[in-house]
Amino acid sequence: VIKDKKAEIIANRKLNPVVETAPDGSPMLRKKRKAFLELLMEYHLKDPTFTEEDIREEVDTFMFEGHDTTAMALSWALYSLGSHPDIQKNSSGGTDGIF
Repeated sequence: VIKDKKAEIIANRKLNPVVETAPDGSPMLRKKRKAFLELLMEYHLKDPTFTEEDIREEVDTFMFEGHDTTAMALSWALYSLGSHPDIQKNSSGGTDGIF
């Protein structure tokens, strides 16, 4: 996947410069927002010491750390609700009205 994405980035740089017209009518390059993986790949192309393994590790960190954080937040919320029946009763009343 990383090799395919790297080839795509290189091809896009050569074939598809993003050009718009400035207010004075002259052409100008437009900056577009890039995905995290694209930014990592471009950095890898500029600095080969930043390896494809480094890219995999960065992507894994973002993918799994976000999952762990969400799981812990939900676990804590459910534990807290279970520990405080009065608050649990109040919060379930709010959701009953929605559903």
